[in-house]
Amino acid sequence: MEVNFLGREDGLGNRLLEITFLEYLADKNNIKINYYWNNNPTRPDRNYPILINSKNVQIINDPNANSNF
Repeated sequence: MEVNFLGREDGLGNRLLEITFLEYLADKNNIKINYYWNNNPTRPDRNYPILINSKNVQIINDPNANSNF
């Protein structure tokens, strides 16, 4: 099973918390999650590069992504 998750756009700490929680869920339920890193183009102070990796959560920088979770 694969799940798409659109990440929050309001801060780096929130994104890290989401990814940590999703990694836990993915590991427990044996699923893969696509996490869409949400950089808001209207808020340059909330744009961050992707500098982390995750085992079960693929982190994707796609501003036009759709999620199902």
